[in-house]
Amino acid sequence: MNAAEIKQRFTRNALFSGYIVASESNYAMKPDLLTISKNLRTCEYEIKVSIADLRKELTYIEAVLEDQKNHVIFNQLGIPLFDPDATRELNRTRKFKTYDNKYRKHRAYQFYEFDKRENNGIPVPNRFYFLISRELYEKERERIDAIPFYGVIDSQSFLSLKRCKPIHNELASAYEIWQSARNIQFRHIVGDAE
Repeated sequence: MNAAEIKQRFTRNALFSGYIVASESNYAMKPDLLTISKNLRTCEYEIKVSIADLRKELTYIEAVLEDQKNHVIFNQLGIPLFDPDATRELNRTRKFKTYDNKYRKHRAYQFYEFDKRENNGIPVPNRFYFLISRELYEKERERIDAIPFYGVIDSQSFLSLKRCKPIHNELASAYEIWQSARNIQFRHIVGDAE
């Protein structure tokens, strides 16, 4: 099953369950799928169908976690150090730059409570799930299970393979809801015109 088919099946299932669903929304860092529940909680779903794509995403997340563990970018309280020379040196010597969108996204999600000032107004969902097949999860189970907060949902049955903890418990803002609805409307109109 490809990503478009997973997205279509999941969207239909979520809509029937009463969620607002946005695909490739302008919310935050353009999640594959975003749902907003009746109680105004947001949930992002990252769809992966190939092992190479999943491993690349996990490598970004591990870089964020390793930086926190080694206090490369954060101090003991988890607040970023503002040392441009150190950041430039760090970016010269590593594969993933601190300004890469995926790095920034996972940094914001993993350290939301410590790092709210650095999110620059980027909305962070209440929960984050990988929407992947059971086979992909089994191949990378150890790496995925080591990631705090993130969960896994089976892309075939939509059953939870790994529960996730909430990143935060704040409600979606009126702007986030408006942006998601606008995105759905735009895609519907553009899709009909093509």
